[in-house]
Amino acid sequence: YAVAGPAEVRAAVERARAAQPAWGALPVRERAAVLERFRDVLVRRRHDVVETLTRETGKPAAEALGSEILIVLDFAVYFAREAARLQRAPWRQAASVAMFRKRVRIEHVPVGVVGVISPWNYPFMLAAGVVLPALATGNAVLCKPSELTPATGVLLGELLLEAGIPDGIVTVLPGDGATGAALASAAVDKVFFTGSVRTGRQVAMACAEHGITYSLELG
Repeated sequence: YAVAGPAEVRAAVERARAAQPAWGALPVRERAAVLERFRDVLVRRRHDVVETLTRETGKPAAEALGSEILIVLDFAVYFAREAARLQRAPWRQAASVAMFRKRVRIEHVPVGVVGVISPWNYPFMLAAGVVLPALATGNAVLCKPSELTPATGVLLGELLLEAGIPDGIVTVLPGDGATGAALASAAVDKVFFTGSVRTGRQVAMACAEHGITYSLELG
């Protein structure tokens, strides 16, 4: 797999930035329908995913199926079903006596372009666990799989494209630590990182320098 350098990362961000508004403007049920089709594609191609996970991580087929694929199927079902509820913004009566005539609401809108840096130990499940809700809520996603499991990341992207994700909304960027660093410093709107404490600190500092919000799941 060719390593995506800073130029490729920037180009992917630009494509995602251009494609995201139309995706985010779709009715929630249309984005949910893509997740439902992804579920069907994954069921049909489960053996391809098992074979890839076994080749890259050494997982026995039963573990690949039970600890990764079945959980991702649950993710797809849940976020397709609950996306509308999670984004609902009902009006509520203001609690303050001084504002008793007013109503308030919190409106949930897409973040925009989300960067996902995923690990090697559960490369399908942990990547999909961020990618699917990000897509359901109207975001574009750039996913940098671990350099130890690039084929699994590429396959996740292929399954989403087969399910009908528009061009530019999901891009998989194979690469090493330099690719992850480029993504954490790119013009994205949020970064999710799963990995070591040491690398997580570096991601946090890069995001802070560029004013990017981030979430870290660290060892």
